[in-house]
Amino acid sequence: MWFAQLLWTSLTIASGPAAQDPAKLQYEIRGTVVEPGSGTPVTGATVTVLRGPSKGPVALSEVERPLRQAESDSSGHFQVTLEEAGPYVVEARHPDYSAPPAQSGFPPNLARVRLSETKPRGEVRVLLARPARLMGTVVDEEDGRPLAGLVVGALRQMSHLGRNLYLPEAEARTEADGRFVIPRLPPGAYIVSLHPTAPQKDQVKSRFTQEDRLPVEWAYPVTYGPGRGGMDEALPVQLISGGEAGVGTLRLKKQPHYRAWLEFQGWRCQAGAGVQIRRREGRDFPVLGRADCGAAALVTGLPPGPTQLVLLPDGYYENSGVAALVEARVPIEEEKIVVPFQPVVRVAGRLSLPGDGKQPDWTKLHLWLDGGLSIGGGKNTGPDAEGAFELMSLAMKQSLRLAGLPEAYAVKAIRYNGTPLPDQTLPLDELATEHRLEIELTERPGAISGLIANHTEQTEPAFVALIRLPLRRGDPFAIRIAEAQADGTFHWGGLEAGPYCVVALRAEARWKLDSPDHLPLLSEQGKAVTVSFGTDTSVRLAIMEH
Repeated sequence: MWFAQLLWTSLTIASGPAAQDPAKLQYEIRGTVVEPGSGTPVTGATVTVLRGPSKGPVALSEVERPLRQAESDSSGHFQVTLEEAGPYVVEARHPDYSAPPAQSGFPPNLARVRLSETKPRGEVRVLLARPARLMGTVVDEEDGRPLAGLVVGALRQMSHLGRNLYLPEAEARTEADGRFVIPRLPPGAYIVSLHPTAPQKDQVKSRFTQEDRLPVEWAYPVTYGPGRGGMDEALPVQLISGGEAGVGTLRLKKQPHYRAWLEFQGWRCQAGAGVQIRRREGRDFPVLGRADCGAAALVTGLPPGPTQLVLLPDGYYENSGVAALVEARVPIEEEKIVVPFQPVVRVAGRLSLPGDGKQPDWTKLHLWLDGGLSIGGGKNTGPDAEGAFELMSLAMKQSLRLAGLPEAYAVKAIRYNGTPLPDQTLPLDELATEHRLEIELTERPGAISGLIANHTEQTEPAFVALIRLPLRRGDPFAIRIAEAQADGTFHWGGLEAGPYCVVALRAEARWKLDSPDHLPLLSEQGKAVTVSFGTDTSVRLAIMEH
């Protein structure tokens, strides 16, 4: 009897999917189409299955023709059968719905599935959303009267590398009663921007009298809500698929806008030349206007508080080589500000690879200064065939970035006037007699190879993030992302020496790498790795479940 039972068990195991002839296996993809947030089923969605790429982001224009189609039922379910294993892409569409905004660059109405002999069936969940709308009322803070004709913009919150960004989606104007409705918005978190008047296209005057600098204009400032007025202080409102939400009553208060009289010194201009004037706003330098080549300019519309103006004469790169930086607090106490133009800092640099190794094509590399104002446009972004380059900027603290370096190389050291820069931050010293920058490469970069132990349990490929420590939010070089292979292996090459952490995430959790709330936690809870030049460090991971 025990022999018969053993024989029956052996036959049962042999008849399982792993022992079947691959040609006779029935492959299957099933799943659901639902609305984001609520999980409400989407009925009548057309689900298309296409042959997908083996790895990397999905571009539908690059995949093969549709293989199968199905329609979601009243529960949002669908099911398709396929004849062979391999990678597939599932896409859902519906005439009354659209794809919700992607949280991590992968559209939520798409899903990837990899079928194999050991895993002939896959489960997916795709999202489609109905448009939503945002409402509110705007009044004057002092007398409570409704404000009509204001431009109200809906800004959708998104995150990138640990920083919140706000993307404009649509606009509306307030009615006579101060109310506004912004329709047809995709679901997500929103704040609103209030523009009481059309933005001034030119806030610079070259011809003015001494009395022109005296008026103080009272106007409603550009305001963000709901909140206390600033973009960083606004509290996002959540819009769900097909829903509506109100931002309440937003109260605006007029504030003074001042003027600054600038008198130029130290610049000999050519006839017909001018000066471009910019105002620093965070990491941006929007243009306020232009002044004629002459002795003065009047800058209007400056809100109270600290302000920083950058002045760039025409031909600053080829001819003058000068610029100016004005830092003041508005309103300005003195009658006028005398602005001395100072020479633009010119940094002569060179890329080098010591030894007899094969040098990379220097001309394919790009350099720029991040966090400051780089002068010269495209003329100072790339080295020549010998690795020499020139950077031009105002004297500011900024970070140096090198892009396009092949994986066979890494930056070994950066020296400014002979002093190493451990964090690639370049504090340009305007008092220095010279500005030399040396970027030394190595042919023995660090590497990390690893394995996700539980990757075979995943239907979609998992992602592995490599985070440079200490974490620098918003730095495009701080995080590198790799997609695990079918067997769970992953690899990074071309790494600089130093501390890192490695984190494995499910495909649907990739958005956490951008979240300001989750990214710091991931950098703390990931596996710490110290990379050395010329070594390949081995790492074994499990997918982070929380």
